[in-house]
Amino acid sequence: MKFKSPYSGKTASNVVFGDLFQLNLQANSTVTIEFQLVDSSTTQPRQVDEVVMSVLDLDTSGSVHQRVRAHGFKAVHHGDGVKREQVVGGDSPYLFRGINPGDHTNNPDNSVFLSPKQLNNTVTFAFVKTSSWEITFEVTEGAGGRNFMLGGESELMPAMAHC
Repeated sequence: MKFKSPYSGKTASNVVFGDLFQLNLQANSTVTIEFQLVDSSTTQPRQVDEVVMSVLDLDTSGSVHQRVRAHGFKAVHHGDGVKREQVVGGDSPYLFRGINPGDHTNNPDNSVFLSPKQLNNTVTFAFVKTSSWEITFEVTEGAGGRNFMLGGESELMPAMAHC
């Protein structure tokens, strides 16, 4: 995981949470992160046929919204609590925005066994024939920060389900 743009958040809050990784981002900020798969014995990039990544807990708190924009995905599925918005420019035609209120009490701790509310606040991307991909995370105006939960396949799109 490598920051491709300036990061503003609580680094101490960027932790493993159950089976997920929790990423904290300050309100009124955006960060693009490159995720890369590497061979553990050589540390060289390792291309795979498919990798699935879920961003969970996309929600709102007052006027603060969480948004994501994945770059170069092959397929995407999202719950009813995530609004897909068409955007102009860049290599991703869509921005995904959480629209349901939420707080830490409904955060998932894995990407597979989700409550209906947790599933509704999830977006899952599939990337093919790659060793790396980028996702831009954004927290809109407001105070404080928000946590994004990152995981693998979800009930929305198990691995290889879209092929």
